[in-house]
Amino acid sequence: MTMLPLFRVLTALLIPLGQIGLCVAIVGAVALAIALAVDAAGFAGGGAALWLTGAMLSLGLWYSGDLMAPLTVALILPAAIGAGLACRWIVRLRPGAGRSRAERQSVESAHREGLGANADVERPAQTLGTLPRELTATGTVLAIA
Repeated sequence: MTMLPLFRVLTALLIPLGQIGLCVAIVGAVALAIALAVDAAGFAGGGAALWLTGAMLSLGLWYSGDLMAPLTVALILPAAIGAGLACRWIVRLRPGAGRSRAERQSVESAHREGLGANADVERPAQTLGTLPRELTATGTVLAIA
């Protein structure tokens, strides 16, 4: 008895699974690149998990002799990581990156006004773990409602 019928059945099953895995891995790598670009750790973990799932499924194509799909999946992850980190670096080079829209507008308006009369006013530095004087004036910390 020959193993040819079993080979045909396995090939018919594993080739579509491998092709689906290739697509899933590409989608996961793109999601990982986007997550790295916007600095979203949870989304990056999901993209990496999706890539890993697709990579394991794409190994089904290896059974039929197609080595390009697993190789493509293996090379797309470092490319996606590099692209995501490069995009994050480019985004952070922009002036005002990391500030909210209101902060950027207030900085721009202060810059346009030439800093006005409040330029010489120094505000006392408040370190973490200290409370303003108004809260500790009586010796007890007041509850803020």
